[in-house]
Formats: sequence, structure tokens, C-alpha cells
Amino acid sequence: IVKTLLKYAVDDDYIQQNVAEKASNLISKYSPPQGIKKHIPLTHLSEFLTSFIDVSPCHKNSFLDTKNNKLNKPMIQDKSWRCISETQRDYILFLLLTGLRKEEASSLKWSDVEMDEGRQIFAITITDNKANRPFRFPMTMTLRAMFEYRESLPSRHPVYVFPAKSSRRGSDRGYINDTRKAFLKIQKFAGFEETITPHDIRRTFSTLCNEMGLATAEVGKLLNHANASVTEGYIQRSLDNQRKLY
Repeated sequence: IVKTLLKYAVDDDYIQQNVAEKASNLISKYSPPQGIKKHIPLTHLSEFLTSFIDVSPCHKNSFLDTKNNKLNKPMIQDKSWRCISETQRDYILFLLLTGLRKEEASSLKWSDVEMDEGRQIFAITITDNKANRPFRFPMTMTLRAMFEYRESLPSRHPVYVFPAKSSRRGSDRGYINDTRKAFLKIQKFAGFEETITPHDIRRTFSTLCNEMGLATAEVGKLLNHANASVTEGYIQRSLDNQRKLY
């Protein structure tokens, strides 16, 4: 706006020079700082997963296998450790095992989940995504168990797999959105100083896939990327991985 006003002022001989043009040229020389792209390196993944399990509510079908307890005895877990909800637990597990974007995972509907026992089809389809094309992929056995459990819950939401806390049974008030507190609790117990976000999980997924030997193109297919250059930005090369290459 200032640049345009000063242009008219120069044309009408009120001033001799449009200083806003110099300012624009000066600003264009400096690119904005790039954000820090974080991920959980393999060396710290164990701490993160252990903390995730510790702060998660115990599954009703969990069993304790120790010398002092018989196998198949229900695990008794201290309530003080139950820091996050079952929905938050399952949502974060879903992120870890799929590498999906935050919104793609949180807005998942039951209509997007295929579990056909007869035809042995167990798949997930993400229709609303950044690539603007349906993304269908098979679910692992762990995800299948998680979906079957959530489907059997009395409080099962009629639309969303991961409903918001305010969503009541028989209503459609939205899906889980804010998981910052859940991640902060995991981060606290894991001893991490940096905050972990859902997008950090996506970068962790792609980085670990790459370090396990998957080619960039293969990782891109798992992430539903349109081209390899985008995938490259998600793969963070750890020092250990670079050391192996050297």
C-alpha cells in the first residue's frame, strides 16, 4: 500500500523518490529462515516408545508375563500413569504406524476403514488429503487389532474413528484435534527437551523407512507424495546413517 501511494506521490511531483522500492529490493535479498525439521532418531526411539506405553491406559486385554504372575492374568496398572486417553493412545499409534499427516489421521471415518473377514480385505482409504487423490493402503495386524477394539467400544462414535473429547455417542461433533498435552506428557517421561509434534512423527516414519533400506520412491508411495523431491525433504539423515555411507 505504501509503495503504491508513494508511486502516485512521485508521479504528481510531491516527492522525488519512491523509497518503498528500495525497501522491497532490500527485503528480497534475504530469504526467511527455514524452520527446524525435527524427527525422533533411532537412538532415541526406544525412550519415546517406552514413555508412550507408560503414559497410555492399559488395554483391557493386556496380560502380564513375569515370574511372579501367571500368563493371561490381566495386567494391573497404576492409575497415576494413565495420563492420556484411549483415543489419544490409539491416534498416536496410528500416526506411528502409518506416517500420515495430522489431519488425514485425525479425520479418519469408519466409512474409510475396510475390514472384510470373508474376503480378507483389511485396508484404509484416505479420501481427503493434500495430494487430492484417494490413497488406499493395507493395515498391519496391529492396526487391525486397534480398529477392531475401537469398533467394539460402547462409546464408539458413529462417524469418526478418533472423535474429539466433546463428541458424545450418537452425535457428530468432530474429531480429535489438539494432542499437544498428550505429546508433552510423552516427551516429559521420555526426557526429551524438544517438543514432539504429529508432523515430527511423519518425518520419523519416513526417515526410519529410508534407514531400513527403502528407496526414496518407495517412501514417497507410503507417504502419498506426488514427487520424490518432496519426500527428500522429509528424510532426515542421521550422523550414524551418514557414517555408514562414508
